[in-house]
Amino acid sequence: MLKKKITNKNKKIKLLTKKKTVFLDRDGVINYDYGYVYKKKDFVWKKKIIEAIKYLNNNDYLVIVISNQSGIGRGYYKHKDVLNLHLWINKKLKTRGAHIDDFFYAPYYKHSKIFNFKNADRLERKPNIGMVKKALKKWKINLKNSAIIGDKNSDLELAKKLKIKGIRVNDKSNLLNLVKKFF
Repeated sequence: MLKKKITNKNKKIKLLTKKKTVFLDRDGVINYDYGYVYKKKDFVWKKKIIEAIKYLNNNDYLVIVISNQSGIGRGYYKHKDVLNLHLWINKKLKTRGAHIDDFFYAPYYKHSKIFNFKNADRLERKPNIGMVKKALKKWKINLKNSAIIGDKNSDLELAKKLKIKGIRVNDKSNLLNLVKKFF
């Protein structure tokens, strides 16, 4: 009996240390989606996204990007291009007192002539749960108190698979008002 009480107490403590998380799609949520954005010069911030990310940071949410990047599999750009852009994004955010905790991306493209993708690679691509599973392994995430913000059906399908809140945005969405409303 005592052991069961201790175990239950430890589970509660562990849950308390897990962080609520907002998973953001990148293209179409953080920046305008002009198709295969991988260069700084083509990156245009969405309205109020920096303030929205800062709001989430200040309210103790992890902010994690999950992004399909089939442009890698298609040969339009390389992994290092995506990594460099993500570093630049965080550098710009930090000048405004905000940050993204982590970035996960899926380079899978089923007709790739460059890469011999494995089935596991396909499972990372949204609406599959692979990128979120990687985040769960790396971070202490309270998935029940988390959400996904995206601009495509695949983002909402992923949220449904994970049984968490899914919020769809478009080019006219004010991200700061949206996160204040839901978080």
